[in-house]
Amino acid sequence: MLRMVTWLVNSKKKQQQVKGAKQTMSSSCKGLRQELIACMKTSPCMKERNKSFHDCVKSTDEDELGNCVKVRHALYECRRGRVRNTVH
Repeated sequence: MLRMVTWLVNSKKKQQQVKGAKQTMSSSCKGLRQELIACMKTSPCMKERNKSFHDCVKSTDEDELGNCVKVRHALYECRRGRVRNTVH
């Protein structure tokens, strides 16, 4: 019985640690996400072609996106790093 209680307490502590880690990591890419949103709003894709944000983010045309391609790639790498760090 004591082993079971100890196991439950330890598993709860581990869950709380993981939750705490996820909360801090979720904000680690926040700056890049905000930068991408601002960049997309000023991109030729949204300004000149009047496409939606979603369509512009999915676009592969570098002429439509301008400098946003680099920001989008940086955000991708940031998220990829977060996933890689949470798996281990």
